[in-house]
Amino acid sequence: YLRAIQLEKDRADLYSDLAVNGYFQAVLALELSDHVAAEQSLTQAEQHLKTAIDLEQQAASPSRDKLARYWTALGCVLAQLFRTREYKARDHTLLNKAQHSFIVASRFSERHVAALRN
Repeated sequence: YLRAIQLEKDRADLYSDLAVNGYFQAVLALELSDHVAAEQSLTQAEQHLKTAIDLEQQAASPSRDKLARYWTALGCVLAQLFRTREYKARDHTLLNKAQHSFIVASRFSERHVAALRN
């Protein structure tokens, strides 16, 4: 993904794919009780999704469906970050951001079931 992004820096879907990969790396790290690696992967995934959202919004014809998917994925990453980082501290900042992401996603596409479910 990193090589593909070097070749095509303006493709939102590449950043989204890289973020999904990071999310699953974090899930695996959590299964191995490696919270530091999980947090790093999730933080990178968050940044990649924000880049994907920005690129899609700047596109000549932004796709509402892609924006809904990217915002939903961002919500999932933020919710997982909450579970790994802030749950014990009872700080709900990330959880609130995740909820906001799901709301934004549902505004782009009411048919996006994952955003509505989350």
